[in-house]
Amino acid sequence: MKDALQDGKCVLTPNNSIYRVYDKPEFLRENILKEAIEQAGAAKANGLRIEWLVTDKTAVEQLTKFFSERNVNIEVKYFKE
Repeated sequence: MKDALQDGKCVLTPNNSIYRVYDKPEFLRENILKEAIEQAGAAKANGLRIEWLVTDKTAVEQLTKFFSERNVNIEVKYFKE
């Protein structure tokens, strides 16, 4: 989309992916959250939105829920490799 910044997240080993946030310890989830908040803030300041394109369907589901619960305005989409 024209008004979106896209960030690709290639998951090479799905069962060990840091993007499966509910399968990881809290400190790793906080690292993902920090990155997301910084991106969303920078995008908003420039009138844009953020899309994360993720190559793992489970990670897409988990990140979507995670961001929703924390009110982070990032759309997570599945992107087939």
